[in-house]
Amino acid sequence: PMHRARRLAGGVLIAEEPSTVVALHERVWDLLAAHTPLIEVIDYHEAAVDLTGCFRGMSLVECANAVCAEIQDAVGLTARIGGGSTFTSAWIASLGDPDSPDGGFVPRWKSEETRLIAHAPLTRCPFVPKDARERLLRLGLRTVRDVEPFSEHELAKLVGTGLAWPLKAFAAGLEIRPIQPNYPPKTVEASERFMPPTDMEPRVMASFHRLIEEGNARLS
Repeated sequence: PMHRARRLAGGVLIAEEPSTVVALHERVWDLLAAHTPLIEVIDYHEAAVDLTGCFRGMSLVECANAVCAEIQDAVGLTARIGGGSTFTSAWIASLGDPDSPDGGFVPRWKSEETRLIAHAPLTRCPFVPKDARERLLRLGLRTVRDVEPFSEHELAKLVGTGLAWPLKAFAAGLEIRPIQPNYPPKTVEASERFMPPTDMEPRVMASFHRLIEEGNARLS
């Protein structure tokens, strides 16, 4: 099957093993890490990156084009990029036009980002839980623009306080959550030597849990 896939795909990059796909994307994260430490890997193929000030003299569109070209040249992958002034607006932009989902969207002006936010389907917003999406639709709240006439207090009565503030904040173009850097992964080592006998399970487990706590403390 792989030989047939290569023959049919032409110049398309084909990975035989899942680990190969992960490794390819880690090369992308490494490229981005050369520009900024603010990288949050969300999935093996998806990350949020803050490139503010990293490409001086470039517009947001030029910055996105430069990153796409660098990834294509170095890794051979076509990047799908969404740009915005906040994590959530960039997330929505990365989804592209629902009617043409082949590429992301990078706004050229603030007015384009404002329009993108206003027309963003609430069911595609990352801060909207799955169990709340159907409830929003039943209330007739389909896009961010639909929540603008409501005050936060009024929304809280309809959808709960936990969702009312993010909805109003996103509609106003505010940052709901900053990027939480997690790449490259942090690692620590901890060890403990045991004197015979080493088959005393309670003592071994107690040491094991203590080492875990020490490692978490060093990573936090």
